[in-house]
Order: sequence, then structure tokens, then C-alpha cells
Amino acid sequence: MSLSPIQTTKITANCVEDALPPHTIGNAVALDGLRCLLPDCSRGDEDAFTTCLRRAPISNWGKSALRRILDTAIAALVVAITAVPMLFIGCAIRFTSPGPALFRQDRVGLGGRLFQMLKFRTMVIREEQGSGLTAEGDVRITALGRFLRKLKLDELPQFINVLKGDMSIVGPRPKIAQFAAIADMPYRPGITGIASVAFRFEDQILGSVAPERVEAFYSHHIKPLKANLDVCYMCKASATSDLRVIIATAVSCVWPRWVPRALGNVPEIPALIGLPAIREQQGAAEESNLY
Repeated sequence: MSLSPIQTTKITANCVEDALPPHTIGNAVALDGLRCLLPDCSRGDEDAFTTCLRRAPISNWGKSALRRILDTAIAALVVAITAVPMLFIGCAIRFTSPGPALFRQDRVGLGGRLFQMLKFRTMVIREEQGSGLTAEGDVRITALGRFLRKLKLDELPQFINVLKGDMSIVGPRPKIAQFAAIADMPYRPGITGIASVAFRFEDQILGSVAPERVEAFYSHHIKPLKANLDVCYMCKASATSDLRVIIATAVSCVWPRWVPRALGNVPEIPALIGLPAIREQQGAAEESNLY
């Protein structure tokens, strides 16, 4: 997907405004390219999701009883199959770093109701937990946690949240209240979703931003785009599209380059198939400054 000079100028200006190093402009362009996943009606408006939420959805699948029944059945099957592996993962976490195996945190759920989301703990326990966002190279992540995050295994306990009725398998990712773009989301949050797949490499993008600007960059550039992706998806969701997202999530852990095919032959933009490592970008930028 190519960008117009006006779009590129706008992105470059945003990078300067948010104190991004010059070598991150490529990542910002890739981020803007994710708009190709949006319908035409939402591509030019960062707050399009607020208008969409005031209208009746095109499809009722996202709120249907059948979808909830399927969620419950699949979650029960996954919990039964992965019970022993989850036990081993929990023990490994306890043995490799002090603290509980599970991480519990209040997240915004259906209708703005807070619930306790479950995850395997992937970070060290500290009195001062720091930012609620995670960037590449975050020193809080343990070695085992990095492995669990890469394969999305840290999300397995959320199938228990699905059984409890707090979550769905596919839907908007549940946010902490500070970063929730939609306070009263009319859909159950999901273990995965279109925005989760699109922002598979979000940690790399945030890792390019100066630490003191990470939260501002996320709020101004990533949060509204995620909200648009989630709301537009749920507006037209179907059993087939849910299956595509689930397959794309699994594929993204092992073969990121196949994600566009799993989503339906969308453009192979870098943010979907993989961004260059930040260390490589920084090294190239430093080398170019020598000449």
C-alpha cells in the first residue's frame, strides 16, 4: 500500500511532534498502513467508531446467543485439553521468578463493567509496576515470559474468563480503564481480535518511542486506530470472520508473513508481517550519522 505525499507529511509531522527518533518514521508509516483493514467510511476519521456505535450493527452475530454458546463450548474444550500444560506453565513461572503464577488485573468489559482478567505472569514483581504499556526490550519481562508472550501462551487462562461470561474468544481486547477508548463497549472483550492481529508488533513500535512519550503516543495514534478496527469489525462480524481472526492469530505466532492470507488477502504491510528489529534500525541510524 502506497501513501500519498500528504499522508507521509502528516506522519512525519506526528513523529516530530511526539519526539520520535528519525529512524522510527518507517514504523509510523507502517502503522498508518493498517488503515487498509478499515472500511472506506472509517479510514479518514480517527473518531469514526463513536459514530458507528450510535448506529445499529450490520450484523447481530457479535451479540448473538449462538456465538455465546460456541464461545462457552470452545472455551470448555480448550481448558480441558490444556489443563495439564497450564499446570506445568504455572509451576515453571513459580520456579523461575518469585511471585504468583497468575496475573490478575481489572479491565473494562461489556457495558463498562470492570472484571478481573487472568493471564500467566510474564513480568517480575515490583513495588512500582511502571507503565501499563509494554515496549520491546522492557526489562520487567522475564525470560520465560518473553517465550510465553511470543506464542500467546500467557493468554490461556483467559479461556476461564470466557467460561465466566466476562470475555468472548474474538472481540476487542480488554483495556485497563486508563487506555480504554470506549468506556461502555457494547461487546464482550475478546482473547484475540482484529486489532490484536493488526498490532502484533505493537511492542516494537512503542519501543521506538522515547520512554517518557510512550503513553502519549499510544493515546494519540494507536488507541483510536485500535478502537476503529474493533468497532468496524464487530459491526460486520460473522462466524466466518471470527474463524479468520482465530487462524490469523495462530499463524501470526509462527508464520507472520501468512497473516494477510489468513485475513483474506489484505496488503502485506510491515506492521502485519513483521517490523525490523529496533536494534537494527538504531544501528543503521547511528551508522548513517557517521557519514
